[in-house]
Amino acid sequence: MKKILALVGAMLILTIFLAGCTSQPGIPGPTATAGPTEAPVVAPSSTSAPASSSFPTGVNWRLFSYTDGKGGMSNVIGDQPITALFRADGTVTGSSGCNQYTAGYTTTGSSIKITPGISTMMACAPAVMDQESRYFSLMADAATYSVNGDNLLFFDTTGKAILAYNRPLDTPVTMSAQAPVIGTWDLLTYNNGNNAMVSVLLGSNISAVFTTDGKISGSSGCNEYSGAYTLHGTTLGITQIKSTKMACNPDIMTQENQYLALLAKVSTYEMKGDQMNLYTVLGEKVLQYKKGQAANSTVTPKSTPLISPRTLVGTWVLKSYTDGKGGSVPVLAAAPINAKFQADGSLSGSSGCNQYTTTYSTSGESISISQAATTRMACEPAVMTQESVYLTLLQKAGKFVIYGDSMTLYDSTGAVLLSYSAP
Repeated sequence: MKKILALVGAMLILTIFLAGCTSQPGIPGPTATAGPTEAPVVAPSSTSAPASSSFPTGVNWRLFSYTDGKGGMSNVIGDQPITALFRADGTVTGSSGCNQYTAGYTTTGSSIKITPGISTMMACAPAVMDQESRYFSLMADAATYSVNGDNLLFFDTTGKAILAYNRPLDTPVTMSAQAPVIGTWDLLTYNNGNNAMVSVLLGSNISAVFTTDGKISGSSGCNEYSGAYTLHGTTLGITQIKSTKMACNPDIMTQENQYLALLAKVSTYEMKGDQMNLYTVLGEKVLQYKKGQAANSTVTPKSTPLISPRTLVGTWVLKSYTDGKGGSVPVLAAAPINAKFQADGSLSGSSGCNQYTTTYSTSGESISISQAATTRMACEPAVMTQESVYLTLLQKAGKFVIYGDSMTLYDSTGAVLLSYSAP
């Protein structure tokens, strides 16, 4: 009997010992840093972790940019803002640019999961509807988040920023006259869209006047513009940008469109002596100013503005198209391309080898062109390549400008896509 009890005791001791050797370590809780380790920082001069990892509820966040799928961020388009109000009950509601939506969400540490919801079924302009669809898709892709002052960023599972919101002011505020941005600034350089800072064109003047009532205005090179801005620490947001509608030479117009597009992307600022640098939410430097004189705030551009008698409706001959690197490619002489815009919203022409047809819609200077249908002829490889590029660029058009007998199509960032002339 004693031998049996001794054997049982030995087995119990062995069992406890083995259990101690094979027990799993505790699963670590969420780290203090919100968002993935590769999260872009808002403050361009800082790489510190976000100030808070607690998800903010009750804030009516406003989307100002979203991923373009190529490593950059696109500005929100349309007259109606995209918003997200995350409630404490686990629901998120807001405007998706055209419709109103409601969905569910859960958070754990810096992780977030947004579940499909419902929305109204209104129809808007094609470009706005495409943006809305993209927004819903990106919300579903959100895996982690980061809160940096007045900015809320969502990241996908790879750590790439996909949605960027800011916290709008509920009531107007009066800025202190001592705020660093207050005053008149003359633009020195700007980001040309190819990760390069370039100087303002000779003979043109671009300025920005920040006033204590939260307004910004100035010359954008050809036209005068105005907007509103919010300021919290080093966070700077510029919205409601509007401009006059004069036309100048194409180079000035290209520069102007790029400048106005960059203003809407600004998220933070940095002062260096008498200069001010503006950055995107990803920390990319986009605008560099130098302190100017108040008298320069409404300098008339040296370019002679021209109100063109021509309208979009009519036939245009393509002269060149973008090479995607900031340059242009002339159209092959043996394969001319043209575009005939009809008043009924139809668009047709020759794409160099085949004939194409599609539809378009405009609102002011904004334009949206649907995917084209074409005939099925085959031509030389160079001609077919040119045709394919042309039809792809047509769909990317977001703005058109007519200057005399020239017409240019731009993308949503203000970059030149296609340059036409009257036949």
